[in-house]
Amino acid sequence: MHLSASDNVIPLDPAEPGIHPIAAKMRDIILGKAADGEPTTEDDLADFTIADIKTHFPAARAAANKIVVRQVDDPRGFETRQQLLSRATECLLRRMPGTESMRQALSAMGLHKGEIDDLWPDLMPTLADAFLRMQGQVH
Repeated sequence: MHLSASDNVIPLDPAEPGIHPIAAKMRDIILGKAADGEPTTEDDLADFTIADIKTHFPAARAAANKIVVRQVDDPRGFETRQQLLSRATECLLRRMPGTESMRQALSAMGLHKGEIDDLWPDLMPTLADAFLRMQGQVH
């Protein structure tokens, strides 16, 4: 069977939304070098033209920087933004009052169990929004 140009052919390497394919390839090189604890050099980008490097390297570096946050002193070599966010979230959750403590505070202000149960699904998102407003971080 012969495929013509009009046939639907699924690319093996589909485009990644939000980043040019050349920048995505450069980003992956940068991340690979970072995982090895090494900087990206001109030799690492030898498969790209000078024009491609000038055009796409800044976006590639910015995309990599959003992923690689910092070096860490353990076998991982670096910590991603998502890993750092997860660790920070766990740290702060340990400092927050537990569910039972929060329910007791609501009960102490005169709410009965049925009212608390009814409010609870909406209370947590409302509380998070109020905390952000209180900190001046309204979205």
